[in-house]
Amino acid sequence: MKKILLALPFVATASWAGTTLYTGSQSRTAYDDLLAQLDASTTLSVSAESYDAGFMSSSAITRVRFSDAAEAKVLFRLRHEIAHSPVGVNEGRARVGAARIVTTLLTDTLDDDILELLGAFEGGEPFVLDSDVDFAGRASHALRIAPVDLAGEGGATLRFDGANYTIDAETEKHLAGTGTFGEISFDDPATGMRVTVAPGTDRFELDWVQKGVFTGGQQLDPGTVRIESTGMALTLDDMRVESINEKNGERLSSEFIVSAGSIASTTPLPLDAASFGTRVDGIDLAGLRGFIDGFGDLSERAFDTMAPEKQFREIGALYGMLVSPGLSLAYDIAFSNPGGEVTASLGGVFEGDGSASGHDAMTTIGELLRGMRLTASLDADADAVAMTPAAMFLMGDQLAPWIVSDADGYRSALVVDDLIVDVNGEALSLEDMAGELMSLPLDLSLLANMASGGAPFGR
Repeated sequence: MKKILLALPFVATASWAGTTLYTGSQSRTAYDDLLAQLDASTTLSVSAESYDAGFMSSSAITRVRFSDAAEAKVLFRLRHEIAHSPVGVNEGRARVGAARIVTTLLTDTLDDDILELLGAFEGGEPFVLDSDVDFAGRASHALRIAPVDLAGEGGATLRFDGANYTIDAETEKHLAGTGTFGEISFDDPATGMRVTVAPGTDRFELDWVQKGVFTGGQQLDPGTVRIESTGMALTLDDMRVESINEKNGERLSSEFIVSAGSIASTTPLPLDAASFGTRVDGIDLAGLRGFIDGFGDLSERAFDTMAPEKQFREIGALYGMLVSPGLSLAYDIAFSNPGGEVTASLGGVFEGDGSASGHDAMTTIGELLRGMRLTASLDADADAVAMTPAAMFLMGDQLAPWIVSDADGYRSALVVDDLIVDVNGEALSLEDMAGELMSLPLDLSLLANMASGGAPFGR
C-alpha cells in the first residue's frame, strides 16, 4: 500500500507531463484555428510567419497584409504566446483546455510615427486578445482595448477609456459576443467644442459567409451623447446604432440604422427624436469577393503614386464589380418634434442594359439613367414643418409640382423610370430636363480632371 501511495505522485506527474506533451503537439492546431478565424473575419490576409514549439509553451508570429500575393507588404505583425499546460491559471482561476493563446501587436518592426501613436495607449499596448481553445477546437476570446489619450495641434484632445469584449467562437463559422466600452471625450479649446459619449454596450451575432463577409446583426448602445459649444449644449439619449446583414441565395442585403430616441438642447431646436437608415439589397457575393480581392491588390500597386485619372478608373472598375441588375440602395430619414413627424426617403434600383454584367453597353450618363429606376418621397406634418426653418421655403405653391401641400402637411412622390419623371402624377421627360448632360461620357476620370482643376467634363 505504501508503495502505491508513494507511486501516486509519480503517476500524477507522468500523466500531467504526458498530457502536456499532447497539448503541446496540439497547440499548433489551436494556433492554426485562431489564425483561420482571424483571416476569415477580415478582408486582409492573415498568415503564419513563424512558430516555435516548446514543452510548456510555444510562441508564434503572424503577419497581416493586404493580400496573399508574394510581393504584398506586411502591414503589421502579431505576437502569440501559447500556453499548452492542460491546467492553467487565468486571473486566479483554474482553467482546462488545449491551449491559451495571448495575442498582442508586435512593435519591433513598426515605423517611428506608428510607435509614437502607440505610446498614447495605456501601457503602450493597444489591445490584448486572450483566447482559450479546448481539446475539441472550440474557442472563446476575451478582447481588451486599452485606454488611449491623443493630443493634437492647438491643444485638442481625444480620450477613450477602453473596451472589453467576450467573444464565443465555439460553433464553426459562428461568432457571438458582448462588450462594454468606456467614455469617449473630445475637447478643442480653440473652438470651445466638447463632445462626450458616456459608457455603453455592444453585442453581435454573426455567421460566416465568405472572407470578411458575415450575416447576422450588431447593436451598439452608447450612453448619453453630449455636444457642447459656445452658448449651446445638445444632449442625445436612447442612442442606438444597428447593422443587419442577410443572405438570399447568392445575394447579400445590408442595413444600417442610427437613431436618437430623445434630443434636448439649451437653445430652441425643433427636434425631439431622429433616425437615419440606409439599406443595400442584391449585392452579388461573387462581385463582392472580386471587389475585396481587387481592393487588396490595388493597395499593393502604389495607388498613391498613380495619376488622379488612373486612380478614378481603378476605383470605378472595382465598384463596377458590385453593380449588377437587381442592386438597390435606399436612404430613410425621420424626425419628430411637438408638432408631429417628418419622414423622407430616397432610393434607386439598377435594372441594367440587358448585357451580361448589366452595364457592358453603357457609355453615357443617359444610358446609365435609362438602366435605373429612382424614387423619392416626403411625408411631413404641417405643424412639424412649421417649427423648422424649412417652413419659409415651403410656403405657398413655390415648390409645385415637386411638393404638394394641404392643411395637414406636405407630400411628394417622385419616380424616374425609363427616362420619364413622374412627379406626384405629372409626367416629365428627363431627356428634356437634363439636355446635353445625357450625352456626356460615363467616365469617372472626368471627376479627377475636375478635382485637379480642369474644366468640368474636359471642356
